[in-house]
Amino acid sequence: MSGLEPLAAFGLACNFFQTIELALKTASLCKELFDKGATDLSAGLSLQVDDTIKSVQRLEYSIKHVGGTDRSLSESEQELLANAVQCRRVALNMKIEIDRMFAASTKGKRWASFVAGLRIKFGNSVKKIEEMEKEMQRHQKLLESGLLVRVW
Repeated sequence: MSGLEPLAAFGLACNFFQTIELALKTASLCKELFDKGATDLSAGLSLQVDDTIKSVQRLEYSIKHVGGTDRSLSESEQELLANAVQCRRVALNMKIEIDRMFAASTKGKRWASFVAGLRIKFGNSVKKIEEMEKEMQRHQKLLESGLLVRVW
């Protein structure tokens, strides 16, 4: 017996347990979708995105209307406004993707819960949402620095 056979058996066992763990997490997600019709994650994400959209809309309104509506915007205000518009666009796209991911009412429906769980776990939507989150964080940093420059 060579020393490689026990290592190969150990590696095979580890792969087996990783597969079992993934299956259990997917089953848990499907059960949560079956019981509640959505996940805690979807509700939290949706609320955060809604709050972000409202905050950016208030910022856009403030930029456009502070000091009167008939004045022209300075270059820094125009950049800030353009960044706010981009941030709102990303947030709206994220909201659409979250709604698409959790669109079907799965509460009490076994097959719909199973399919939705697989789509969430193995689909491309999670990656899209993570990319949009990074883009939104980038816009947020630009907005924060623009507001700080404007204050000073």
